[in-house]
Amino acid sequence: MSYVFYCTNCTERESLQKGVFGNSYKYWNKVRKIKRGDPVFLININKGILYGPFRASGKPMIHLDPYIFIESKRNYPAQIEVE
Repeated sequence: MSYVFYCTNCTERESLQKGVFGNSYKYWNKVRKIKRGDPVFLININKGILYGPFRASGKPMIHLDPYIFIESKRNYPAQIEVE
């Protein structure tokens, strides 16, 4: 299974630097099905750029990094670590 996460210009840098991609809680039922090693992509909806493939390097979690995206004032608690 592969999964596409979305970002904006406000969240792209932090997502890529920390290696943590997030989505809103309403998508948790989809995010939680990602398995370690699954291909994961990140698309910046402002630039229209698709990054990847990345590989899921851990289990999906709610608030894996509770402080990510605070600066951009976004709430994406359904998170996965990628490499």
